[in-house]
Amino acid sequence: MIIAKEYVKKMQNVKIIVNSFVEALGVVFILSDFKLNQPRKNKKYINEVKNHFSIFKNHEIVNDFRKLLKIDAFKYDAPIEFILNIANNVLPSYTLQQRGNFDLIKFKKLKENFITFYRDSKFDDFFKNKEEFYKKNITTFIQTVNIYSPHNYLFDILGMSSNNLNICLMHGITTANYGLNVNNKLYCCVRPYNLSRFNDIDFAFDMPYITSLILHEFAHSFINPLTDKYIKQDLINKEKLTPILEINGYGTHFETAINETIIRAIECLYIKKHFKAEFESFKNDYIQDGFTLIDSVMEFLDNYVNHKKQSDNIEFVYEQLLKIFYK
Repeated sequence: MIIAKEYVKKMQNVKIIVNSFVEALGVVFILSDFKLNQPRKNKKYINEVKNHFSIFKNHEIVNDFRKLLKIDAFKYDAPIEFILNIANNVLPSYTLQQRGNFDLIKFKKLKENFITFYRDSKFDDFFKNKEEFYKKNITTFIQTVNIYSPHNYLFDILGMSSNNLNICLMHGITTANYGLNVNNKLYCCVRPYNLSRFNDIDFAFDMPYITSLILHEFAHSFINPLTDKYIKQDLINKEKLTPILEINGYGTHFETAINETIIRAIECLYIKKHFKAEFESFKNDYIQDGFTLIDSVMEFLDNYVNHKKQSDNIEFVYEQLLKIFYK
């Protein structure tokens, strides 16, 4: 049985990983000419992939993804969740099946096609030959980010935590960064930055950006379920949230706008503490993106943190927090 390989190094209580199935998915993206997967500071890697795997551009899984990636609901985080399900040997959620317009029978066929591609292309050999490159990028990332602890700051505010944190460096996937919870593993999946300190891939060029990103992506695994649990749909002030949806392309998902506002407010508190010089511009960029309630959420969270007991967690006051978004 073919299983995903990982290069792993610990940074405090977080695993920094490069996963062979995620990298193979990046190859599928590149071979399928997925338009959203635009080059950043990974052009050398992309060219190497094209040269090495070009004979597989019409492989069955590549053709499968050419079709899947035309589905708007599947384009962004869904492919990463799909591949991490395979890597962790778990079945996809019903929501993921809906987004990809497939059932469990089709999923098993897609999984079989991916594994066949992985075997036919001898991807393990490619992954092994790139070991020094991948490990160097992991080490550089840790050396740059290690003095900061955005995940611990998040857990201090929430009063919640996880012992299964994974930052996955994606060398071939550039569509966005993603936070996912797969099989109770929390993933922050990071694409290459669009600038570099080197003549190659750089995952940690900008410290306020990368540290707040880590906080942001891990936060979704805690904030989203709390909003689902406590939200009163009929009370949502849609007028206040509409600018977020229009500017950021969230469709009509008002819960998404709420989650993103709360998480961005936590980010701003983190930036205010660790990068004071960047705080005002950081927060104002979010306000310009439609997150006009961010000051109100920051004030609520700041007051909560200053008065909470050590045993408290954010769930105790979450219904009160959501009132900021009501009529």
